[in-house]
Order: sequence, then C-alpha cells, then structure tokens
Amino acid sequence: MSLMSVLLLVLLYLGGEDVFEIAIGNARYMGGESLLWLAGSVGYVAAALVVAGLCIWAITSPETLISWYDRSLAPRIEKLGWARWAIAGLAILFPSILFLGIWGKSLTAASVRILILFLSAVAAGLVVSEKSARAFPNIALSLLLGASVFGVSKRLILVTDYPFKLYWSEGNRLWDYSLYFLRGQYLVEGDFTFPTYLTPGRHGLWGLPFLIPGATIATLRLWDVVLWTLPYLLLGWLFFTAKRTNLSWRLRFGIALWMLVYLTLAGTFAPLVLSAILLAWLLNSSRPLRAALLAAAAGFYAGISRWTWFAAPAVWAGLWILLDVDTEPHRKRRFVRSLGVGAAGLFGGIAAQALMSVAFPRPEAVFSTAFSQPLLWYRLLPNALSQQGILRSLLIAIGPLVVLLIWGGLQGRPRWGWLEWSALWLSLAGFLGLGIAASVKIGGGNNLHNLDMFMMTLLFALAWVAIRWLRREGRKWSSFPGGIQALLVLAILIPSFDVMRSGRPTRLPDENAVQESLEIIRAEAARADVVLFIDQRQLLTFGQVGDEPLILDYELKHMMNQAMSSNQEYFDQFEDDLAAQRFDLIVSDALPGFLRGSDYQFGEENDVWLKFGAGLLNKYYVPIRKLPTGIWLLAPSPRR
Repeated sequence: MSLMSVLLLVLLYLGGEDVFEIAIGNARYMGGESLLWLAGSVGYVAAALVVAGLCIWAITSPETLISWYDRSLAPRIEKLGWARWAIAGLAILFPSILFLGIWGKSLTAASVRILILFLSAVAAGLVVSEKSARAFPNIALSLLLGASVFGVSKRLILVTDYPFKLYWSEGNRLWDYSLYFLRGQYLVEGDFTFPTYLTPGRHGLWGLPFLIPGATIATLRLWDVVLWTLPYLLLGWLFFTAKRTNLSWRLRFGIALWMLVYLTLAGTFAPLVLSAILLAWLLNSSRPLRAALLAAAAGFYAGISRWTWFAAPAVWAGLWILLDVDTEPHRKRRFVRSLGVGAAGLFGGIAAQALMSVAFPRPEAVFSTAFSQPLLWYRLLPNALSQQGILRSLLIAIGPLVVLLIWGGLQGRPRWGWLEWSALWLSLAGFLGLGIAASVKIGGGNNLHNLDMFMMTLLFALAWVAIRWLRREGRKWSSFPGGIQALLVLAILIPSFDVMRSGRPTRLPDENAVQESLEIIRAEAARADVVLFIDQRQLLTFGQVGDEPLILDYELKHMMNQAMSSNQEYFDQFEDDLAAQRFDLIVSDALPGFLRGSDYQFGEENDVWLKFGAGLLNKYYVPIRKLPTGIWLLAPSPRR
C-alpha cells in the first residue's frame, strides 16, 4: 500500500504538469480560453488533492486507514449489491473510452494515461472488495484487466473495411497472407516463386481466414487482433494446468492477463507463443519421451515460422528439464534427460529448415540479407526512434523479473547448483546477444520484439520458480519479504503501464475520398498494359481492381530489405526496367524527397530507400496523381 501510494503521488505530480500543459496548448489552439479545459484543470486539482490526502494517510498511518475502510466504507459498498460490479466494469473500461475516443487526440502524455489507468483500477478494485484484505489483489487484477482491455481495444478499432493500408506495409502483408490460399486467383507475370520472407508457420497462420469463402479485409484484420490476444492469454492460463498447482480461477485469470501485457511489451509473435504453449502445457520432466516429442513438434513449428526461432524450443525444453530439481534430484540423470529432450527439439527445428527448402523453394536463402545489413549501435541508447533506447527499455522491462528469478532460484531444497545456473545464464546470454544484434540492425530498434526469445526464456525460468512457490504449503502473499512484494508489484505495473503509452482514435479519410481514390486507380489501371503495385497489393487480393498481372519482383517490404542490404545488383535490374519503361503505371506510397539521418525516426531507413528505390523512381517516373488517401500513381517520364 505504501509503494502504491508513493507511486500515485509521483503520478499525480507528473500528470498535473502534463494536464496543465495540454490545457494551455489547447486554449492557444482554440484562440482563447477553453472553458472545457479550464473546468477539467480545476477538477483535476480538486480530485488530486483528495487522492493525495488519502495517499499521505496510507503512508503515515496505514492501520487507521484500513480500519476506517472496513468500518465505514466497505459496508456502504456492499449495500450497492450487483450495481458495484457494473461500476467496476465502467471503471475498467474508462481508460479505453477516454483515450480511444475524441479526448485521445489530446491526452497523449504517458503520465496522464498511466495515472488514469491506476486510479480506474483502484476504484474498480475497491468497489468489489467487501474487506480491505481483498482490496489489493482486486486492484492488481483490475489494473491488469484495464491494461489488457485497452491493449485489445486499440487493435479492435483498426478492424475496418477501409480498403487501403492502415500503416506501413499493412496492405502488402494482407497480400502476403493470401499466397498460400489464393495463389490461383493472381495472374502472375513470369514464374511464380514464394517471396523470400514468406513462411507457412507465420504467414500461413495469419492467412487462415482466406479458407472462409467471402472473407473480407475486415475479417483478416479481426483475425489479426485474435492472434495478438488469444495465444498470450492461453499461455498464461495453461502454464500451470498440468503442474499440480491447484490455482484459483482468480489467480489463473490474473496470470493470463499478465502474460498478455508482458508478451505485448515484448512484441512476441503468435507462432513463437504457440510453440511455447505446447511445452508449457504438456511438458513433463518425469516423462522424457513425451517431452522429446513435444520439443521436436515445437521446434518444427517455430522453424517453419521464422528461421531464427528454430533452436528456441529446444533450449526451453532442455532448460525446463534441467531446472526441475524437484522431479529428479539426481543431477546426472536430469542432465542426460535435458540433453536428449533438447536434441529432439533441435532436430525438429533443423527438419523444418530442410522441409522449407524443398516444399517452398525461394529465389534466395531466407537469411541472404541478414548478415549484410549495417548495425546501428547508437540505438541501444536513447535516440530519435526510442526515447529510452533498447538497453534502458529492456532493463526496465526485465529488472524486477531477473531479481525475482535469482531470489526464487536460491529458495528451497534442493537448490540449483552450478550446472543449473550456468545453463540458465548461458541460454539467456545467447538469446540476449542475438536479440541485441537484431535490434541494432537497420530496420529495428523501435521496440523489444527482436528480444522475444530472450524474454520467453526468462519467462520459462520464472514459471518454474512460480510453480515451486505455489507447490509449497503456506506460500502466501504475506510470507514474502517486503522487497519481494515490491518487485512483484513492479512486475505487474511495468508491462501494464507500457500498454498505455500508445493508442489513439483512428483517423481515416472520409468515404468520398476512399471512393474517389478507388475509381482513379481502376481507371488508370484499365488504361495501362503493365501495372506495378509496389504497395497496396491488397487491392488485388480483395478484388478492388481488375485482373491486373502480378509482378512479384518489386514489392515494398522486399525492396526495402534489399535497399538496407545495399544490393546494387538487384537495383541495377530495377533501374533497367524503369529506364526501359517496362511499367505503364506504378502504385506506390509517398516517395521521400530528402535525406534525414539519425536525428529522425527511421532516418537511415528513409535514406537507403531514397538512395536505392525512391531515387530511381523519381529519375525515370513522375507522379501523375496524388490521391486523397495518400497513394501516388507514377507514369514514365517523357523520353528526352
């Protein structure tokens, strides 16, 4: 309670600064005083004073506050009956309604968003608690639920039938997903080959709705929300199912919600989570043969999803067997089992790579550009792309978890020895090194998603510690030392707060602009013989344009990958095609016109695209239309 009170006081101060700054800015924008913002500022001060008084009371005399709550407030709350659940539901929904509605355009400051989430969770937790002893777990659950609802809601508002892309490359990704299922509907110019980056485990999973007759673009966007939500909840719910822990539904629900916000913070893709689900749910240290088969299956699926993941399930399965000193205290037998299970997982991952090379041949190796792209080490530190930088963001995200892992690993008997600790730290260090290298590679560095294997490995080790805690009799919240309680609170708060940092109302062009853009594209494409869709290929997928021949060679993501690798041979061929005026019409996004450098978000990416791609387009083609939806139509420049 003291920790929460101190945190609330800090947020009240920071949030107050931001509220007044936003109010002043809006007043200036409106050309005078805004009564609405003035009233909001006065209301904030009044509410902040009340909350600050309660926080100071909680810090200086917590016993009297708890006594007052149990004696005076709790009975009044209980008299509300079922209405209090409706009030709690509204409190949990309030951050999503506020920040994803019209107010979300102004209330973008992280401190304000975090403060509102915190206060809403406190209100919801208190209103459903008949006694003070239940208040803290109910507040924690409400906090996780509010953050989870916000995280899902900011994806749900993107479920729309808007025919053009919603963000960079989104439209072409929808086209990618269709290639395993709707390949026959495209008129491909030349021989068909799957794009280098396409994988059945990942892109095929996202493309499953194409098996439904008449699936629309909104259907695919809804499925995207499901894949960014359901697997994470399932992993949290199932982690402890077969581990003899007898959790209450409330605690299991809280773990599932925490898993959702934690893996959202980590930016972990669904296929890697599905591989983890196989292991977390069914892996049993006392049944090594089943464990080996599960590890092989998980390794195979991870391998056909992304080549960099092929060894991750092997490490997780082997590490789980090795760390489970309770099931098999004999170290040598446990070590042999760990090696066998890990080898089975590695076999599955290697088999996946072999299958991919035979069943899904590509024009070049999937890793052909990975080792030729420059590393931008400055992105480890605060920069234009990330205020925190990779290292600070990672430290904030995992700091409490690492301390909890070390503390938990040293508890109980038998304890981990040098072998267990060495295997754990080597596994974490290996995935950390790979994740750091991928994060500083050009094209990365704006979030932690390249550290997904590292953060999932940490999660498996923590899960074993948590299961051991839950198996020990009498292991209750009050039995933890105060410092460990504080770390557990931070482990809940940090990913929950991170979810709130982004998300605002969707702003799309009006229907007239959309229809005008579609009609212009159709008309111009009908007049052209050869049309190159560098971008917006989903228009072909969902039948928004006629049966245009599909040119596979030059697609936005693939071209950007080649540009970041400085593949001069590839762009020499592109220049030859442009100089020969091979394409009568090119559909593209807006082309950059000048260099930006590291002082801008993705400045280096902008510059290599300008050098290799946009520069050639500007040299040989000219914009003939800039559509209301931001799309550019290019035609050959008049020959000199």
